[in-house]
Amino acid sequence: MTWKIVDINSSLGCVAGIQTRFEDPQGLISAMDTYHIDSAVVFNTDALRDVVRGNALASDAALASPGRLSACYVLRPDLGGSEMPAADELLKQLRSQKPAAV
Repeated sequence: MTWKIVDINSSLGCVAGIQTRFEDPQGLISAMDTYHIDSAVVFNTDALRDVVRGNALASDAALASPGRLSACYVLRPDLGGSEMPAADELLKQLRSQKPAAV
């Protein structure tokens, strides 16, 4: 039996006051290779400040490393607020952008 290891809790980017391990996809993939991790579902820490930018960066990382990284999107905590799209529009965006997780 061959095992496939998937890390489902990875991030890229910087968080103020916390030592950063992986700012770019190659750094994360290098660490994954050390531990024989096949793929990872990642969010970008920029999404904690700017959801649109962070989610786009997560998608870019996934596109740049097919089969190794998959994008996890972050939703704003004020879902349904005036700055968030309506639920129907949000679902339409998620379906078109196809993140691996939200």
